[in-house]
Amino acid sequence: MIKKVVNSRYIKFWIFLLFSIVFYSGLIYVDALETIYDFTREYEEWELDELLLLLLGMAFNYLLFLLFSLKSASAKALSSEREITQLTMENGAKYEFLTSMSHELRTPLNAVIGFSEMMRNEIFGPISPEKYKAYIDDIHESSGQLLTIIDKLLALSYLDTYKITLLEAEQSVLSLLKESIEASKIQASSKGIEITLKCSCEDTVLTLDPAMIKKSFVEILNNAVLNSPENTEIFIKIDRDLHKRLRITIQDQGPGISKDALRGIFEPFNQIDRNALTSSTGLGLGLTISKRYIELHGGSLRLKSKIREGTTVTITFPTIRDKPAQG
Repeated sequence: MIKKVVNSRYIKFWIFLLFSIVFYSGLIYVDALETIYDFTREYEEWELDELLLLLLGMAFNYLLFLLFSLKSASAKALSSEREITQLTMENGAKYEFLTSMSHELRTPLNAVIGFSEMMRNEIFGPISPEKYKAYIDDIHESSGQLLTIIDKLLALSYLDTYKITLLEAEQSVLSLLKESIEASKIQASSKGIEITLKCSCEDTVLTLDPAMIKKSFVEILNNAVLNSPENTEIFIKIDRDLHKRLRITIQDQGPGISKDALRGIFEPFNQIDRNALTSSTGLGLGLTISKRYIELHGGSLRLKSKIREGTTVTITFPTIRDKPAQG
C-alpha cells in the first residue's frame, strides 16, 4: 500500500513537470514541441530571461503539486485523528460499562464466596449430610472462577483503553517467583504436580511493577498446572541469555500445542482445543494480559511447544531494569 502511494506521487510529479515544460515553453515560442526540441538541443541560444521564465513556471507548478499533496495528507491525518478519538471514546464507554457491571456482580459474588467459605469450614457446626460438602465446594470454586473472569475482562479492557502507568519499585525476581509458586501450590498439590525452581545466576533485583509482574507469573504458572497431567513436574529456571538479559523459563510436561494453534496463542479469547488430551477451562485471556504486562516493562514473552512434548514459556527483561541485589 505504501509503495503504491509513493509511486502515485512520483507519477503526479512528473505529470506536473511535463506540463510545466510544455505550457511555459509554448508561451514563449508558441510551438511547444519545437520549443522543447530547442531546449534540449539548442538551449544555449535561449535568452536568459526566457530560461528564467521557464524555470519559474516549473517551480510554480511544483509548488502547486506540494500544496495539493499537503492538503491531501492533512485531510487524511485529520480523518485518522477523528477515527482514533472516536475509537478512544468507544473504548472508554466500554470500560465504564464493564466497571459498572463488575461492581454489580462483585457484591453478590463476594457474598456467595464468603458464605460458602464459612460453610466449608463448618464455622456454625457440621454440615449434614456429607454430600452437601461437595456442593458447597463446587459453589465456592465456581464463584471464584467467575470473579477471576470479571477481573481479567476489566484488566484487558483497561489495557485497550488507557495509557498504563507502572507503579515501579525495586523487587527481587526470585522472591516474586517464590510468592507465585506459593499462590499456585494448592492447585498443583491437588494434581500431585511438583514445581521446581532453580536459579543459575545471582539473585537479581528488577525495577518493575511488582503486582503486575506477579500476576503474570501466577497466570503462567496456573496455566501450566491446569494443562499438565497429574503427577508431573514444572521446571522454573532463572538465568541470563547471551545479551546478559534476565531470563525466566517455565517448562511443563503437558500435552503441548500444535504449530498452527501457536500462531494465535496470544490473541484475546483464543482457546486451544486440548480436549483430547486434557480438560482445560478459561476464556483465553490470561496469556494475552501477561504478555502485555511484560511488554509494558520492555520485556518479551515467548512460547514454544510441540504436541506431547510440553510447553515452554520464556520471559526476558531488558538489562536496563536490572539492579544487583544488595548483600
